[in-house]
Amino acid sequence: MKTTSQEQRIVTTSNGSLSQSRRWLPPILLAAGVLVALPLVNGTAVAAGGNDACAQTTKAVTRACVAGARSDYALALAKCANLADLAARKACEEQAAADLKDELETCKDQFDARQTACGRLGSAPTTP
Repeated sequence: MKTTSQEQRIVTTSNGSLSQSRRWLPPILLAAGVLVALPLVNGTAVAAGGNDACAQTTKAVTRACVAGARSDYALALAKCANLADLAARKACEEQAAADLKDELETCKDQFDARQTACGRLGSAPTTP
């Protein structure tokens, strides 16, 4: 398990400031949290505790999409940490952050499409 100092070493540049990719992280994680929470607060749950299969599926798929994006980001940062050249490492971290942003946008687009489908198909379970 990494210690805090090991994590800091991975994400800091030679002058000790946080790398560009870490500056993107808080807003990206906030967006991911919003995507996961939307099905809980947007009124898609069936009244009286019923089963809204479409909303549950949308929520689960969105969580999986966000988790996959975060996993890809973590792996990319691990690869970046192994680069000896500081400029290459920084470029790698910036690309990892950009890729994460793109993947989370894709998750949001998929969420929106599923919400639209739920509106058309209803909340009952469906057999494909």
